[in-house]
Amino acid sequence: MPKKRKQSDKSKALAAQKPIKRRRKIAITLVPILIATISVIGLFFWLPKPDKNQDKLDPKFQLSLLGIQDRNVEQRANALLESRKITTNSQLIKQIKSVQKKLYASSYHLFMQSPRQAYLTFEFFEPYACIDLGTLRLISEDAKVFGKCDPQKELPMIKGFEVIHSEVRQEDQSLLISRLESEKMESAITILKTAFDQNFQVSAVKYLEHRGFRLFLKDAETEIIIGFSQIDEQFSKLNKIHGSMTKNDFSTAKIELDFGDKAFIKIN
Repeated sequence: MPKKRKQSDKSKALAAQKPIKRRRKIAITLVPILIATISVIGLFFWLPKPDKNQDKLDPKFQLSLLGIQDRNVEQRANALLESRKITTNSQLIKQIKSVQKKLYASSYHLFMQSPRQAYLTFEFFEPYACIDLGTLRLISEDAKVFGKCDPQKELPMIKGFEVIHSEVRQEDQSLLISRLESEKMESAITILKTAFDQNFQVSAVKYLEHRGFRLFLKDAETEIIIGFSQIDEQFSKLNKIHGSMTKNDFSTAKIELDFGDKAFIKIN
């Protein structure tokens, strides 16, 4: 009996000690968390404030434009850059981006030669044709739509596309075009390239929803229906027909090539 009482007393003592050990473990675990929290708060209050003077430009800072071939564009760019007083780096970048948008420049490069001298260049899309989207726009060889087209420019015209009412631009300042319309524009550019490569003088390309593409030649105002596909094959047929018509001194008004192996010719 005495042995049983001793064991009972011992177990009671151990049971009484367990909560104390748990509380110590919890306290030990919380210590590093508290230290880390205090360190972060202290770091926040002791961090040095940004120096506003670092963003300031040198009072004698000069920005020069390079590489703009078009004199009118260069003058306009200079006028836009000088339209407001620029005293900080952030203002400089903001103004350059504003000028980029107004000029429809695809990108810009800023070279800081020294704190007092920087050089700026803009890159532009090369116009390949005009495209009628309600407003006459320029379109590049890779079907990027940008800027506005002067009707007096001797560029071929692309017609038959949806009117764009809102001007939403991408990062390169080209207009945002739907995927379907963009694919059709790429086809129109391909037709123009093929025509020029084969020495056809083209005045316009027109897209018709149920017939495909029509080509209009400058020399005799001939209308050529290309269709939707097989552009190389269509031009192969066109070369034979056009060569035969020229040789026999026929003036063709209309050539329809979108009937498989056949072609229909209307002669004036």
